[in-house]
Amino acid sequence: MDHGEWARPDPTDFDNFVPWACNQLSVESNVVVTRVAMSEYVSVVVSDRPEKSKKARKSKTPSPIGSNHSSEYAMGTSIDDNIADKPIRIHTVYDQSMHLVHIKFLKNESIPQEVIKIIALVIPMHKHLISITIDSGLRVHTIYEISKILPTSTITEMCLDFTDVPEANYHLLLNNNSLKLLSLAKCNLNDDVVQTIAEKLVLPSPAAKSLTILNLATNFITDLGAKYLAEALRSNRRLGYLNISDNLITDKGASYIFDILVEFPLTGQEYVDKKARYAVYLKEKLDLVYTTIKDIKIMEREKKVAKRRGVRSAISSTTKRKTGKDTSKADMTAKSRLNLEHAVRDKADEIVEEMVGPYRDPFDRNNTITRDGVVYCFGNNTLCYLNIAYNNLSLMSVERLRDVLVTQTLWNRSPRGLINVRIDGNYLPSWCPLLEEIDEILESQLPTVRKQSVPNKKKSARSAVSRNINSS
Repeated sequence: MDHGEWARPDPTDFDNFVPWACNQLSVESNVVVTRVAMSEYVSVVVSDRPEKSKKARKSKTPSPIGSNHSSEYAMGTSIDDNIADKPIRIHTVYDQSMHLVHIKFLKNESIPQEVIKIIALVIPMHKHLISITIDSGLRVHTIYEISKILPTSTITEMCLDFTDVPEANYHLLLNNNSLKLLSLAKCNLNDDVVQTIAEKLVLPSPAAKSLTILNLATNFITDLGAKYLAEALRSNRRLGYLNISDNLITDKGASYIFDILVEFPLTGQEYVDKKARYAVYLKEKLDLVYTTIKDIKIMEREKKVAKRRGVRSAISSTTKRKTGKDTSKADMTAKSRLNLEHAVRDKADEIVEEMVGPYRDPFDRNNTITRDGVVYCFGNNTLCYLNIAYNNLSLMSVERLRDVLVTQTLWNRSPRGLINVRIDGNYLPSWCPLLEEIDEILESQLPTVRKQSVPNKKKSARSAVSRNINSS
């Protein structure tokens, strides 16, 4: 065994294996991995206002291994920037149990495709890894390689803020149902890119059943892009957080989204798609029932074989010889088999029903009503957080928002719909009756426990909510 083979790190040792493997494959740049231990892991936080993230980034400093510091490792680094070959900087974040939970690529000019491929080999060995952050150096091929990693990993959070990929193939990350959070703030996205992302959030696409947080703040999204997102929200009942602040959206774009949060008529294609989804559900359920029946029969057969072996071993060598024949034995056997078939089918139905649950669809009977031959959907009540601050909205959007909140409150559905809205930074007055009314409605959505804890501070609570809505 040569020295190179003897010195090979274990693939479970991410910090040492990745640089070693990159060196073995002669990757263009050196790979420098910095390990950070945290007393308590904090997942990727999507900032409501991009300027806040800049301040936080400057104030944080690296934590040494074994430190009790509870905040995440910041963007700053002590690595010498004068290194000629510009090393690939990777920061690994570990939780209290020293499990790898977060990988960060920070301040890299370009991330070679080979580095992502090497990481793809070891990621399945890190079952606690849930987040990847990249702030620069991203290219079209690296996004493709990352998209291949997601189905075989436990990664659910992807933060790509500040990356600027001309091809903008970010939609590849939504080809499966892995991600729960995707942040693309300050990525120079336009309406065409938003369209490709929104299409991945329409049922029955996989990401429509998994992604709950989408951050598209500080880009170049116009009313057309808002329309694409609204079209996705017609059928999507998973996305609960949408940040489209600091874009180019006007009252028209905001109205596209507000219209989907209340009653809207189904199109002919949506009605056909609803029927198709139900047919797929029935087929998958029936196939699962047949498979379960086979499994139950195999288990019952194995039990009978085991029981017969036990009975044979217990029978005495002297047995009584039966001279007569039971004429009804055949009939009894047929009836018992028939009863057994029904019992197995009923048992399989119960198991499958518990596994798949009742059929739910955004356009099923519980969510629609028919009037004058037209089917209407009650609206999207899953989106609970909407940040549309720092756009080009006027009081027209404020009035429309008030109507949406009133309607959702009267319907009292579960979930309730919008409970947090950010519209500050638009062309709005510092105070007006509409804003006060919105303030009161949002306050009424706060948990009952919080209200009871401050019964004598209703006025101060209102002021806190008002700052979220009216500040400019």
